[in-house]
Formats: sequence, C-alpha cells, structure tokens
Amino acid sequence: MTTTVANTPYSPHDFKVLAEQHGDLLVAYEHAKRQWIAADRALQDLYARDPAAISGRDDAAEHEPEHRAYVAAKQALADQQRVLLDFEAAHPLLIEELTGRLVQADTL
Repeated sequence: MTTTVANTPYSPHDFKVLAEQHGDLLVAYEHAKRQWIAADRALQDLYARDPAAISGRDDAAEHEPEHRAYVAAKQALADQQRVLLDFEAAHPLLIEELTGRLVQADTL
C-alpha cells in the first residue's frame, strides 16, 4: 500500500528519491539568479561611473562587455526559470519541499 506525502501520489521513498534527483534544478536556478544579480550590479556601477554608457553614444562601445555579460546572465536566468516552472508544474509540492531545504541550508 502506498501512502501519500503531502497529498501527492508519491510514497515517502519516491518523494525522497525525486528530491535527491532534482534538487540540482533549484541549485542551478539559484546560481543563475546570483549571476544575474552580480551582472546587474556591475552594470548599475558602470552607469553610475559613466552615465554616457547608457546613452548609446559611439564611445559607449567600450562598455560592450558589461552589456553582453548582463544580457547573457539575464538570458541564463530566464532559461533556468523556464526549466524550473516546467518542473514545478509537474511536481508543485516537491518544489516547495526543495525550496524549504535550500532556505534551511542557506541559514545554517
């Protein structure tokens, strides 16, 4: 007989196995989010130092690496969000469990 875990059709063992197998999705999302935050801060620092960098002036091309890093980090975050949302749609209660574990790990 299979018992349910938090109103899901998973047995406690199945729930644990799924969490162990897919915890990396949440870790990858958190990593992408941190990279985007860092790129956003770098871009904001650049704009604070050189307001012309955002104006589209011809000499703003020297700041192209910062802009490319920001766009790449933002795209990586969007990609991870899509993967996570697809997985969450299939396993909403598992994501809650994984999120709780990640929050606990960050606070230790």
